[in-house]
Amino acid sequence: PEIDLPSEVQSALRRGLAKSPAERFASCSELAQALRDAFVRSLPPGPSVIVVDDDPAIVRLFAALIADAVPGARIMSASDGLVALELMRSNPPSLVTLDLQMPNLNGMELVHQLRTVLKIQPRVIAISGLLGRERPVKGGLHVSVMLRAVGVVEQLAKPVEPLIFVEAVKRQLAM
Repeated sequence: PEIDLPSEVQSALRRGLAKSPAERFASCSELAQALRDAFVRSLPPGPSVIVVDDDPAIVRLFAALIADAVPGARIMSASDGLVALELMRSNPPSLVTLDLQMPNLNGMELVHQLRTVLKIQPRVIAISGLLGRERPVKGGLHVSVMLRAVGVVEQLAKPVEPLIFVEAVKRQLAM
């Protein structure tokens, strides 16, 4: 009976079983790696997530937590809102996690740009030390009210516990 395999997997198998030794993989481990890679590429793509924070340690931590919690997630990162905006122009994400206080384009401005300029609607989790100090800002509004108004679906105060962060990511990706 014929088995329906993705074309990339079939191609790797054909090369592994080629009659001519010159056409085959140099070793069994090369064949195994080619088959693994072909299977992974044939899987449906996971959610795309961008981590936006000007602190590289936070970016690394959040990216690692997402990678562990969301198998197959495609994770991008940016150190400020302008870099994130450019990344999202060509790679619209399913989820954005962002700091509010960043250089060049802050988190609030970034969300506004996503909605009005790029016209994309990813889920957004805002993470900031500002959220732990709820004092009115512009026009007497609280930061959390302003975030909800621009479409932020979840807000976490820094420092955030890793488990709380992971739960929020999973909730927003409906996992």
